[in-house]
Amino acid sequence: MDTPTTLRPRPGLPVVLVVMLVAGLVLAPLMFALQVGSEGPQPDAVEMGVVGPVVVSQSVVERAAALPGAPRRVVVLPEDDDPADAVRRGLLDATVDIDLGKPYDVLRVSSTADPDLVAAVRAQVASVSLGYGRVVRVVEVRPVRNPDAWRGTPYAVVVAWIVLGVALAIGLLLVAGSRVTSTRQALTRVLVLAVLSVVAAFAIALVVSTVTASTDLGLLRTTAVGATTIAATAWLIRGAEAVFGLAGLAVAGSFSLAALAPLLALTDPAGLPSPWPDIVPWTVPGAALSLTRADVFFGTSVGVRPVAVLLSWLVLALLTLGAAVVDRPADEPADESAEDPAVPAA
Repeated sequence: MDTPTTLRPRPGLPVVLVVMLVAGLVLAPLMFALQVGSEGPQPDAVEMGVVGPVVVSQSVVERAAALPGAPRRVVVLPEDDDPADAVRRGLLDATVDIDLGKPYDVLRVSSTADPDLVAAVRAQVASVSLGYGRVVRVVEVRPVRNPDAWRGTPYAVVVAWIVLGVALAIGLLLVAGSRVTSTRQALTRVLVLAVLSVVAAFAIALVVSTVTASTDLGLLRTTAVGATTIAATAWLIRGAEAVFGLAGLAVAGSFSLAALAPLLALTDPAGLPSPWPDIVPWTVPGAALSLTRADVFFGTSVGVRPVAVLLSWLVLALLTLGAAVVDRPADEPADESAEDPAVPAA
């Protein structure tokens, strides 16, 4: 008669989990806060438009481009354009409205923007306007969707997705162990994580829709982004652990949580000090944030890149899991008790 076995956590796993949590949720945010605090927001990744007489607008664009840390893209908009429209729909981060009949220029920014970033943009615009003997007034523009929603809503949603992905990966490790000895076993675990990711993402989308009282939020679209984010995070961690052991778990888990540092600070990626603006969009949370902000507040497309980034991480995670199965010797024991001699064998 077989003796029932009780699976126990792998030796060293509690220490790895503590290191992962401290590195990802304490040290990374602390280092990020110190960098942002010392350098301040850098609006060089901001995209801005100028509305006014064409000659004046072109001159303003040229002067703005010559500033230290100049915005990445400053464009001249048609003189008869509504200067608030592009900001309201999330097409631009800010616009400057120049009316020569008034002694001031109007800087329009989204009410969802980071206040520190707005202050930095205002300082740059003011330095240009001062050259023309004019001052700057700031006007907040509410987004076309959910104008009364908290600006941190997309950040909180993405943080929840990533944390859930990490938790699912660790939970499966504790429940099912780390050994993957067959393709069937690997596919089963992939499917389990996929189903749990969809369920969790749909639940969060429902909560967001209820809290914001939104009739515009696309539940299926938000669920798809959330499920992809959760699954990519969980599969990456599981794949890294399956291939590299506890070291892979520690590194993958720490990086997944550390990537949340800008989101925990509710900092707009466009205003981060270098090199963050070039790194964040290529991470899982950065791509998920771009898609979620667009869906919650603007209802506009943010291009192909965020979708491609999420799908690329998802494919990489699945390839890593596949490598764990391919590299596993065919005669390696499938029983988890082989990992710990103290666990009685069947």
